[in-house]
Amino acid sequence: MRIRGEPISDIAHTLGLSLEGAKRLIREAHDALADDLKENLAQNRSLDLERIDGLLRTFYASAQEGSVKAALVTLKCLERRAKLTELSPIYRRRKLTQLMC
Repeated sequence: MRIRGEPISDIAHTLGLSLEGAKRLIREAHDALADDLKENLAQNRSLDLERIDGLLRTFYASAQEGSVKAALVTLKCLERRAKLTELSPIYRRRKLTQLMC
């Protein structure tokens, strides 16, 4: 419900909760999702890389043949892949800056 942008007050009313009860429930859901993402980070990264590779297989040939749209998709996929594998110079620079502070 919250993901769809519904106000907390509407969620509280729909679930028969107080406003504070709805806030607590949403906070617990966010915490559970965050914990799940942390625990499954490597698996999620691997799945994302497989999806990106699938898109690259689909669009790369058209990009080489001159399709501007396919080239843009290909470049975006390569940028995303670099970020996920921490090969992006921007990502490395940011990480290095964080380590130095």
